[in-house]
Formats: sequence, structure tokens, C-alpha cells
Amino acid sequence: MLKERRILSSLPLHISLYFDSYYVVGFVLVNIILLFYKSFSYSHYSHASRTLDAFVIIFWTFCDLARLILAKKGNKCEEVYPLLIQLGLSGPVVLGHTFFILWQTIVLDLDKILSVIGIVFLCFETILTGLAI
Repeated sequence: MLKERRILSSLPLHISLYFDSYYVVGFVLVNIILLFYKSFSYSHYSHASRTLDAFVIIFWTFCDLARLILAKKGNKCEEVYPLLIQLGLSGPVVLGHTFFILWQTIVLDLDKILSVIGIVFLCFETILTGLAI
């Protein structure tokens, strides 16, 4: 007789990753628009601050997209290793959100709201990843 194999992939994790991937695209687009808005609206927003914010946006985008891709692959293929790497990449992503909330030169309310939503997504996905492993 064939031995039944238990399905280890998590549907709630996949749904969360699906919506988070759209959130990441929106987050990056809004932050780029806010970067230009801050450049033109605030005279004390220096070139060095703009450069730092741009590099953080780029670094955060690559880390979060890599995290999402690994989580989707690990969940679909029922592999533990990509999910563990995804958990490791959660640290830099949280630091990026913390930068957008606390350490930017000019922090708008929209920055805070978007980053809190991102942290909520990240916490939810971390819990679901832990349950899937």
C-alpha cells in the first residue's frame, strides 16, 4: 500500500505572502514618491540624507523581495532551508522598517503608517513560517 504523505505547505502563509508581495511594490513606489516630495518640499533635506534614504530603500527592497521569494519557494516545495533563510532575512527587513519610522531625516505620518503595516505583515508571516517548519 502507498504511504500517505502529510501536506506541509501552509495556505495561510501563502495568502499572506501573496498580499505582502503587492504591499512591497506599493511600499517602494510610495517611498520613491515621498523621496521626491521631501526633496522639493523641505529645504533642509540635504543631498546626503536623500542618498541615504535612497540606499536604504534599495537595500530594503532587495532584502524583502528575496525574503518573499524564498518563503514562497520553501512553502510550495515544503523545504525547510528556504524558510529558515527567510526568517534570517526578516531581521534586515525589520531594521529597514525601523529606519523608515525612526531614523529618516524627515519622517512623515505616511512613513510611519506604511512601516507599521509592513511590520504587522512580517510578524504574521514569521509566526506562520514557524508553524510551517
